[in-house]
Amino acid sequence: MRYPLAAISAASVCISLANAQDVTELEEIILSANQSETEASRTGATVEVVTQEELEQRGDMRVADYLNTLPGISVGTNGGPGTQTSLRIRGLSDRYIPVLIDGIDVTDPSQQQIQFNFGSLMTSDISRIEVLKGSQSALYGSDAIGGVISITTNRATEEGTVVSLDLEAGSYETYRGSLNISTLTERGELAFTYSRVTTDGFSAADENDGNDEEDGHSASQISFSAAHNLTDTVRIGLSGFYLKSETEFDASGPQDGAHPFNEISSSEQSGIRTFAEIQGREIDHTVSLSYFENDRLIKGDFPDFDPVGQRSSVSYKGYTDISSNLGLSFGGDWTREGGEDVRDQEIGGLFSEVTYAPSADLDLAFSLRHDEHSNFGGFLSARAAVAYQINDDMTLRAIAANGFRAPSPQELYGPFGANDDLDPEESRTFEVGLERRFGAGSFVKGTLFYTEIDELIQFDNGYVQVDGTSRTRGLELSAEHALNDNLQIFGAYTFTDARNPSDERQIRVPENDLVIGLNASFADRWTGQISAQHVANLEDGVDLRDYTVVNGQIGYDFNDNAQVYLRVENIADQEYQTIRGYGQSDRAFYVGLRTSF
Repeated sequence: MRYPLAAISAASVCISLANAQDVTELEEIILSANQSETEASRTGATVEVVTQEELEQRGDMRVADYLNTLPGISVGTNGGPGTQTSLRIRGLSDRYIPVLIDGIDVTDPSQQQIQFNFGSLMTSDISRIEVLKGSQSALYGSDAIGGVISITTNRATEEGTVVSLDLEAGSYETYRGSLNISTLTERGELAFTYSRVTTDGFSAADENDGNDEEDGHSASQISFSAAHNLTDTVRIGLSGFYLKSETEFDASGPQDGAHPFNEISSSEQSGIRTFAEIQGREIDHTVSLSYFENDRLIKGDFPDFDPVGQRSSVSYKGYTDISSNLGLSFGGDWTREGGEDVRDQEIGGLFSEVTYAPSADLDLAFSLRHDEHSNFGGFLSARAAVAYQINDDMTLRAIAANGFRAPSPQELYGPFGANDDLDPEESRTFEVGLERRFGAGSFVKGTLFYTEIDELIQFDNGYVQVDGTSRTRGLELSAEHALNDNLQIFGAYTFTDARNPSDERQIRVPENDLVIGLNASFADRWTGQISAQHVANLEDGVDLRDYTVVNGQIGYDFNDNAQVYLRVENIADQEYQTIRGYGQSDRAFYVGLRTSF
């Protein structure tokens, strides 16, 4: 029987104790890969896990900047912090990637295509990120063709009350701070975080095209979570977040900021979720309700555009151990999404999943889901996942799955090229991977992936359905190796071949993406990291220049609870673009302080 939030808290506490007392760590638990939590070595899915320690070690201000270094993930942005930032998994854009924050779907139904803008999401209140890759509609329903990103905000990790404070200042008149308060007791937990960032920024339209104005950005972010054990078998909880941002941007790309297309985008995003977990004699039950809203305002010389996206969801999940090696998850959910001036649509789903371990070395998971869409009727999704332990240090993984993406309300009925004759896109995914572990955190792993999509929806003087099949295929490689007790090398490489139905390369998908880096602890209390990312064969209507960006951070620990650090971004002052016409940061310096008490 399982308690997801309790499992996270217990695992966090045990890992902290393991680090403090130098004992063996527990097996890492993955929450997103199946309907029930699964040990990392026993899932057939490809999941990248990012911890709070890893986020702090690199020091990125935005979540997207860290995710951009993971295998299979690429990011394109229209300028600096706050601007429209799109994320792709294995060449598939963000309209195929549901994003969850503490279980709340935060993709915006008022967007032309339902997606999440990573431009303003900061790392300050993030404790864990799971990136699940491949078609996952059998678990998550519509839109989950490329994968799912599940984000957990700060959680209490040790008994008692802990207050943490982070402060940072640097280039472009950038100032950032966050305050976290967390409490953990025998019966429950509570966490609260407030973050704020302001920056004068740089021109979103590339400075090399003669643009010299500053496009500033400011954002405030609040998150909270609470859980309480009413009894030994009943746990209730509540979580929520609020993100308010304002960003100047250049809607016309390479034009100067004085051009009439210079605009300001503001957004207020809020979400809340409540849940109850009940441990029954034979079946564990989880019931949850959630609500999300994004109120955007885009203003400039054009008429103001003020869309509001809203989503309400309710879900039930049950789990039971049929035998010692056979488990069953089942349940259903219902979602209504749309908003002001956006026609609502409803989706109801029923799902089941069987997990079976016929031997200690083999784990199987079979998932099935039926969705009923208010506009398109029914769709059946399935997934089969296999994890085989070749030996104690080597795991073979494989998945076959299908998925779908229903057209968004704006694609069907909106003011910009709508087409109410559109049908859902349908996908098929296949992947196989091998992981070899060497102990002490060292590993190497590789995954071959292939996804095809029929009924592709594109914008061509309006939204149209494209005949034929689009394909993305490629290879992911990643590795970490401890050279000694103080030095660790890491790297990741992704080759992606993404083609539309005409066999032309998809735009904004790098063919080659390589990351290499070094983590170090040296002298007494000094730590550091340096990494380089090389991107080649990227096009956006024209071939963009290959580029290599080097970032580094060095920190000094005053004691176990206080650290000062210096971070340098784009050390070589590389000039590059991830989207045609939009520039990126020059060499930039940031100094910060982290402390807890």
